[in-house]
Amino acid sequence: MTAAQRWLDGYIRAWETKDPADVRAIFADDAEYWFRPDDPSPLRGIDAIVEMWRTEREPTAPQHDLRVLIEDARLAIVTGSPGAD
Repeated sequence: MTAAQRWLDGYIRAWETKDPADVRAIFADDAEYWFRPDDPSPLRGIDAIVEMWRTEREPTAPQHDLRVLIEDARLAIVTGSPGAD
């Protein structure tokens, strides 16, 4: 399993559990996070990210199709789309 796939698995686990420990496991303390492409600005810092994930009204059993498209030592690109309802 690649590093990007391990991260993606952790992301999905955090999405499903909303557990602060799971969220903290995938983001750096100074991370910036956009939930949606049209967000006006990112959340900044792990505490803000944890709080938003905890209170966001996203489904805890998300439907999605996420996968690592390409990866090298410095960068990974994940592709995905919402799954069928």
